[in-house]
Amino acid sequence: MTAPTSSAAGLSLGEEHIATFREDGFVVVENIIDPDVALAVADRYEALFRGEFETGLLPDEWNWKPGRDSEDLTRQICNAWKSDRLIASVALDAAIGRACAQLGGWP
Repeated sequence: MTAPTSSAAGLSLGEEHIATFREDGFVVVENIIDPDVALAVADRYEALFRGEFETGLLPDEWNWKPGRDSEDLTRQICNAWKSDRLIASVALDAAIGRACAQLGGWP
């Protein structure tokens, strides 16, 4: 089975998005990530927290581990994209990067 890949290529922000972002500090944009991709990404985190890193690279921080930490503690992984190609396809998506630059007023 082939994993889905990010599909934000059609992401387009209008002036209203930019104005809302500048006024409120955030903007809601529907369906940036295909729902099937979002579900697949969410499913990858269980393996990451078990220490299964598809790329062989550890994330920068990994502060909850099974058997060591209580199940009710907050879990955090920083830069999971280094450890999983599907997560990287979303986190490093060029269209999302362009949209962030557009909102920030960066070239």
